Amino acid sequence: MKKQNVISAESIKSQLIDFLITDFSNDLFIGNEVMYGTKRKLVDLLIVNKNQLTAVEIKADNDDMRKLQEQIEETKKIFNYIIVCTTITHLERAMHLLPADIGVFCASEQGITKIRKPKKQKKLDKTEILFSINSNYLKKNLKLTVNNVNSDEIRQQYIKENTGKIYTLFLEYMKMKIEPKFNLFLRYRGDCTLIEDMNILAGGYMVL
Repeated sequence: MKKQNVISAESIKSQLIDFLITDFSNDLFIGNEVMYGTKRKLVDLLIVNKNQLTAVEIKADNDDMRKLQEQIEETKKIFNYIIVCTTITHLERAMHLLPADIGVFCASEQGITKIRKPKKQKKLDKTEILFSINSNYLKKNLKLTVNNVNSDEIRQQYIKENTGKIYTLFLEYMKMKIEPKFNLFLRYRGDCTLIEDMNILAGGYMVL
């Protein structure tokens, strides 16, 4: 029996980026290792498309699945859609662990397969969203005349706003951070994504 090759997280990322570029419209930007929320977690890939934010968690052959549910609970507070992209090794367990509103993709040597489409998240957390936006960006949008306000005070200025307004600001912020790197990535990518190409997408998404 032929032994199946181990599929790494970076290999899945490169496959998935190519799949997304083909599957989505031109209005697409992808960020790599993007920080979010009060716990300062990282989402593996973040997709900006048609005024929606989709978080992608990747579980490769050698990844531990025990933290998956916790990761999903955190991303559900912040992003419109959530996808878990895994391999045949973890597919059955992922389908068992994940609620029906989480999308599931499967990566193999043959490419990416959509197993289940994600459904839109409806219970977003304003505080978690605000902690995913840089405080200086928030301050600039408030146009405050007082300079000596800290990041917590700045976010408190926004907390009474409706979730839709805060999310629009979040979307604009993420697009501003991700678009330049993604456009540079496309310029150097060639016909398909190589693992080393993703270095262009990495970093630069810290939130303070």
